[in-house]
Amino acid sequence: MWIAIDEHLPGKWEERVALKLELGQEGHTFADDLAALLDAEMWRADGFAGAVQAIKNRQQQRLDEARILKEKTPLVQAFQQEHDIGSFESAVKLAAQLGTITEAERDVLLGMAVQKAESTISSKPLKPQPLQKAQPSGIDAEQIHFTYCLLGAEAHAVYKPADGSWTVKAGSTALNRVLGENGTNAKGIQGRRQSSLKAGQLVEKNAELLEYLKDVIYESASTSAMDIAGASRNGWDCWKDAQGRPAQDYRPPPV
Repeated sequence: MWIAIDEHLPGKWEERVALKLELGQEGHTFADDLAALLDAEMWRADGFAGAVQAIKNRQQQRLDEARILKEKTPLVQAFQQEHDIGSFESAVKLAAQLGTITEAERDVLLGMAVQKAESTISSKPLKPQPLQKAQPSGIDAEQIHFTYCLLGAEAHAVYKPADGSWTVKAGSTALNRVLGENGTNAKGIQGRRQSSLKAGQLVEKNAELLEYLKDVIYESASTSAMDIAGASRNGWDCWKDAQGRPAQDYRPPPV
């Protein structure tokens, strides 16, 4: 466990703990949170307080989402069975329309939870940095690494600003679902997945996840994010760097 202590607070050290990071956190959240605290650019910008608050907000969001999944999934499953609804996703949407669950709970159950932590920071936020300063230490600007974690899926990708390509790395996992039924994006996801399965680039790991056996190159951030989520997504918001910053911070300005 790593503990951040605020020396400005009075009392014993236990009373001055500002943040706790536990190695037992799921996935790479411990590494991501720790990297955010140790980011050299953050320290140069005197942004430690903002980084601590951002991490605390992310931790709270994870707890809230876990609680919603635990409490509301059985409720929606019962609602689905009672009304003989074909899919869980359709039951979630109808339950939200009828007020059985809130829109925020709907988004979590559908894997569409927004990243509230960055938008609810009460402390002074870090100043946006130019591309060459915003990138993680030791990362070549020609290849920027990002991660997208969602409901048990964890994907890693390399973004190349020079040609705009996104390469989802072998070993990444995607949600084994397609939301949106007959929508244009849903059909696109289904088509790309079928092609990847036939090409041996993708395999069904279990009922919940697909796994990339080979690197797969995408033309955009959103297309790659949609294939990970199995639903419509804005990839510039979903993909995060090692410090938890969205890919939007690295997006080239319009020509």
